[in-house]
Amino acid sequence: MDCYATLLEFKEDRDHLLSPNLNTVGIGLSYDKDKLVVVSVYSERAVTVEILSPLEESLTIYLEGKILQEKYGVFAIRIVVQEKNQNKTLAFVTPQDIFYDSNTKKWNCKFKNVSHVFQEMEKENLYVLVYLRDKPELIKYGEMFNGQIKFNDLKLGFRTQLYHFPHPYILKEQNLIDNEEKENAAKEIQKKKEEEAAERSEKNRRDNKKAKEGGGLEAVQEEPENDEEETDKTKSSIDHSKRDIKQREDKEKEDSIDIKDSLDGKREPYDEQIINLEKTLEQLKRENDEIQKNIALIFEFKKDSKDDKKLYKDSNINESTYHDTLTTIANLYNDLHTHRTKLNADLAKYEQSIKIQEERKKEVYKILMNYKEELLNNAEDRKGSKIPQKTKENWMAEELQYEEEIRKLRIENINSTLKLNRINKELKKTEEYFEGLHYIDFEQLKIENNVS
Repeated sequence: MDCYATLLEFKEDRDHLLSPNLNTVGIGLSYDKDKLVVVSVYSERAVTVEILSPLEESLTIYLEGKILQEKYGVFAIRIVVQEKNQNKTLAFVTPQDIFYDSNTKKWNCKFKNVSHVFQEMEKENLYVLVYLRDKPELIKYGEMFNGQIKFNDLKLGFRTQLYHFPHPYILKEQNLIDNEEKENAAKEIQKKKEEEAAERSEKNRRDNKKAKEGGGLEAVQEEPENDEEETDKTKSSIDHSKRDIKQREDKEKEDSIDIKDSLDGKREPYDEQIINLEKTLEQLKRENDEIQKNIALIFEFKKDSKDDKKLYKDSNINESTYHDTLTTIANLYNDLHTHRTKLNADLAKYEQSIKIQEERKKEVYKILMNYKEELLNNAEDRKGSKIPQKTKENWMAEELQYEEEIRKLRIENINSTLKLNRINKELKKTEEYFEGLHYIDFEQLKIENNVS
């Protein structure tokens, strides 16, 4: 109480405390057996850091703070070795990794994969610098940031040494106090609702009594409102108010990039099935040609000319043979129609399957590119500094170009394979044709072909 009294004892201290321009105060105490010393420092700040937590087990550094002046917004945060080289930046974050709540004016960010920072902490004193920029409505928090940050053009809003504050025990105690306050508030709400329900019940009882005494009217009782559900909802919202940030990040990295290999492995059987279907289609075409030849031959025999009738008699074709041939043709036509229907159904099924696989492949490719981009954002050169953004963009452009070339080469490979199969079939037919010819006959045939 004596310490608090000293802050209001002098007019200068009272003016500082009541000044609208000064929004931050620091108080230090020192005492022994003889005397007590109180030191107060007043300042005007645009931003403050409330929580600074270096988490070495996860190689991350978490910061949380609040904006005290609405005309500024947090634009960048970096970690430097202040004593040796003020311009040496060990790590920094951009608006892409800063989350801001315009209602509470609070912000937070996280430095990820900063093992080199923890190594430097063992050797030197590191400092955290918070930079501000005016016109906070133009800052796009949480969106992709591709620009370059010039720290000399920004306003230095806060500077502190990199160490853990407040202490975890203080945070735990504060959380217990907050939970207790929320429970007390819920109890007060429940108590108030119970009192209101009791008042309504008493009022209904009096109204019913007056109604019976006045004219024998039926008593009308209002059903009390069910307030237990609202209380349960309040308690449930209190119990589930805090979530683990690290658990959410691990959940986002569960997707595996091995799906792409499995999709490429499944694509090969479909290619083989397409080739087999093409073979079946060619065979059906040949059978159709044979059937058409037989039909043409039958129509030729049915002509009324004498020569045709003579040919009809010489060919030993009678009415029974004609009907049998027509039956065979009808059966072949039905078989052709069945094969064609089955072929179209198989093609539609495989096209649908290929379409689904292509969509999954695009999703996996998108996950893969996001993963590569994240690796590039966290990558460092041999000196431990961040890779320039322009170099990252060039690498990503080259990566997209290589992926496009690979896609074209795969299509070209499939076309070449089909062409090779057709050439092999033609070569096999040629070998069967020339199988019974001698070498001399083959040379003579070549001469005749050249002459013709």
